[in-house]
Amino acid sequence: MIESESRRLSFVRRAGERFRSSKGSFYGIWDSPSVDADGLLIPVKDRKPQIECRDSDVVAHELVKGSPVTREADGTRWFCREFVPDGTGMTIVMLRE
Repeated sequence: MIESESRRLSFVRRAGERFRSSKGSFYGIWDSPSVDADGLLIPVKDRKPQIECRDSDVVAHELVKGSPVTREADGTRWFCREFVPDGTGMTIVMLRE
């Protein structure tokens, strides 16, 4: 468990990347399910991508179901579909196209 807000921020900055909402940028850890088959990453179609970010970013960026989120690394735009807080100050934001 990451005990403080500053430690959570440090963690997601090191392990994650930047995302953009209508309220600005924030850091999160991108997870897009895929399978490694002989060195080729093949997307898994039955699961949607997700971002793990701080609870405080969900609140500060006013993320709700249907909110758009852009992955700054490639410019892809997703929409929030579900929020799963883990009880440690982090939330998994499940996305849809």
